[in-house]
Formats: sequence, C-alpha cells, structure tokens
Amino acid sequence: AKVLEGLGKALLLSEHDLEPSRAVLRDYGNVSSSTTWYTLSYVETVRGVNKGDKVMQVGVGSGIKCGVNVWKALRDVKEVHEVWEECVTQDQAAAARAARALRQPH
Repeated sequence: AKVLEGLGKALLLSEHDLEPSRAVLRDYGNVSSSTTWYTLSYVETVRGVNKGDKVMQVGVGSGIKCGVNVWKALRDVKEVHEVWEECVTQDQAAAARAARALRQPH
C-alpha cells in the first residue's frame, strides 16, 4: 500500500485511478507479477476499456525492480472476467458465463 501511495502521489493519480489496484490488493492481496493482470481484468470488467484508451501497468518488485507497460486499446473491451463477476450486475455476469460456455470446446 505504501508503494501504491507513493506512485499515486508521484504520478498525480486520483483515487479513481488507484481504485482498481486497491480492489486487487483488498480482494486478492499481493499476487506478485499477476497483480497487474488482475488489475487490468478489473478495469475491463468494471469500467471497460474503449478503443484508443491508454492503460499504464506498473509492477514494482523488491529493491529497485520496476516494469512499466503502456497499452493502447485497438478495440473496445467490455469483458466480464470471472474473478470480478460480483462487481457487475447479475445480468452482465450471466451473459459473461454464457459467452464463456460457448467458447469452451465440446
């Protein structure tokens, strides 16, 4: 949480910007390098990502290890990921489960 606070302050991020990271830490804890992917899946599920949006992923390790990715969405992404289904309406969650079932090999 201290690292998140420091990054937020240094990059002038709002509480809205930091909320996805806080949700991951609250619900799953620090899951090492997977944390940034859980955070991206939260953003896709709860907020959606629009074509042209830029998303920054920052991963910080022990010592001075840090990795940064900036992604530009090439299409709209409104995916409802299983781990965040409780954050969306029941109808959205049901539609996501149905779509996943259709993608499963029979």
